[in-house]
Amino acid sequence: MPNINDLKHDHILNAYSKWAPIYDAVFSGIFNAGQRAAVRAANLYEGKLLDVGVGTGLALPHYSNNLQITGVDLSPAMLEKAKVRVATENLRNVIELLEMDATNLKFENETFDVTVSMFVITITPEPDKMFAELLRVTKTGGEIILLNHYAEKEGFIGWLEKITAPHIARFGLRPNFPVERITDNPHIIVEEQTKVKPFGFFTVLRLRKISA
Repeated sequence: MPNINDLKHDHILNAYSKWAPIYDAVFSGIFNAGQRAAVRAANLYEGKLLDVGVGTGLALPHYSNNLQITGVDLSPAMLEKAKVRVATENLRNVIELLEMDATNLKFENETFDVTVSMFVITITPEPDKMFAELLRVTKTGGEIILLNHYAEKEGFIGWLEKITAPHIARFGLRPNFPVERITDNPHIIVEEQTKVKPFGFFTVLRLRKISA
């Protein structure tokens, strides 16, 4: 019998292969403000950057030339779009784009000065395993930058998320994902937790790794 995570893995691959041709047109406007905020945080650094869930490479043109970028994604179709973007826009600071599972990164411990992941950890089948991998490959003293929506505890949005979560979960989404699942970790300190447009729906988390 196939493992349930394998089935989810296949579901994600299938979904993104369908989304790849229209992803930029549909999502560039919605994600733009949050994406720019995450990139600005990353651009405070120099050295090696890992973009986990690089997708079609929407963020790639906005990274500083002081960063040497490696991008990984589960979807070959999305990566092909990213490779075209790199070639078309002559993005020389993008070192490589690799097909890779975020829960099983093929890099040595403490390889990257800064690790970025946008809109991934709250939809992956194994978010805790993914975050453990982000921690592992980030240098001590380096930073992990995450952009996602996290659960609202109060108000109308909080109430709506609670009643819709079981239905939305069928599509692999977790609107009620608690931010504490990430921030309550002894190996990091929270440098920043900022809500961004549209309507403060997304949050940029800047997490400094303080121990291995």
